[in-house]
Amino acid sequence: MKYSLLFISIVLSIQSFATCNNFITPSNLGSHIENKVLKIYVSPNGDDDNDGSQDCPYKTLNRAHAQLVYLEPTLRSNFKSTSLLKNVQVILGNGLYTYTGSDPNGTGKTALTWTFSLPNKFTYISGNSNNLGQVTFVGRDAENYTFMRIVRSSRANTNKEEQNLVFRHFTVTGFREGINITGANGSDDNVKMAVSNDELPAADVRLYNLGFLNLGRAHNSGSLPSHAAVYVALTKKVSIKNSSFLIMSNSSACPDLTRSNPSECTFQGSGDRGTYGLHAVYVNKAEGVVIEGNSFHAIYGRETVKLRDGSHNAIIKNNRFRDNTTAISDQFCKHAGEPGVQCTSELDYAYAMECPSKNITISDNTIDYIRTGAYRKTLIFDSASDNKSACVAHGSKELVNKCIERCKLSNNGLGSTNLANLCDNADPLSAQCQ
Repeated sequence: MKYSLLFISIVLSIQSFATCNNFITPSNLGSHIENKVLKIYVSPNGDDDNDGSQDCPYKTLNRAHAQLVYLEPTLRSNFKSTSLLKNVQVILGNGLYTYTGSDPNGTGKTALTWTFSLPNKFTYISGNSNNLGQVTFVGRDAENYTFMRIVRSSRANTNKEEQNLVFRHFTVTGFREGINITGANGSDDNVKMAVSNDELPAADVRLYNLGFLNLGRAHNSGSLPSHAAVYVALTKKVSIKNSSFLIMSNSSACPDLTRSNPSECTFQGSGDRGTYGLHAVYVNKAEGVVIEGNSFHAIYGRETVKLRDGSHNAIIKNNRFRDNTTAISDQFCKHAGEPGVQCTSELDYAYAMECPSKNITISDNTIDYIRTGAYRKTLIFDSASDNKSACVAHGSKELVNKCIERCKLSNNGLGSTNLANLCDNADPLSAQCQ
């Protein structure tokens, strides 16, 4: 009898192994495409040694991405222009995906760098439920980590090739920062002014129905302050829609909605209270960014949504700002220590380092409560407050005169203060915006 049971056990083990060993390879890729869709499954209960099927999912999104990168050359060569493949889907099972990691040198690390993309085909990375919180990536014990950095594929043929990525229906919590989207082959902030707007690569990256909860130094095990939940730079065509941004803080005085001293939660500069420079969405020299239908609540930093350096054609509408600092800003002033690269805008001042953003549409937003006194009820201010004197001394009058034509504001619930607060309300020339 015991030999029979042993035999059955061995057979079941072999069958189980065989079932989870149907790996997708370049040679059998076609057989894994069903109804013109290639699907890869991930679950907290999965195993990265599995084959990524529905019955045998991977355990991590990192493993799913690695599989797609492995298949990318074949997908590009065999399916780019055919109707055999409609899209690629990475389906995330419900539960907690926990990341850990150390950063003893305080350099800042990334849990996942996403490079996979296909021309003419969308890739969906989706939770399997519309309810936020069902699929959650947790990074509290990932010291100084950003959850994800999205950069262009090294196989992209030209800057005009769009990435066609849709991330939706999951929550990111406990990380230092959420999602970083950078173009120009992943180049960072330090070379932004060397790239003209005409050279910015296309993206078409969409962040839909996401949750960003408890991000920043106050919620992460690391010591580095956070810059943004979502950072977009050196690219075009990024959409952030119907997402929730709740409680971001770099200060231990402001870890939650009950904060004991609200004054500690305003921007205070660097150091232990370094809330200065913290934003929900930071757009840096990126064109055509759409920020729509989002909720921003308790962002204990500076401007909730920040545009910088020629982030033209931005659309910011139907958002709700509650218990934050200034809702929206546009910054373009020189900062000390930046390289002396000439500004690329028509405002060719010798001092110019960055450019104002043009053709911004800001409409139908709701501001329930703005916390800081100086900028209370301010929808948008212009220029960097720490460099106002430099802007005023070097041609700010011309810039202020352009503010009405640069921005289109309507129905934001601030009445006649809309235009008065379009430019920095601490700037003595701001009255010319009325």
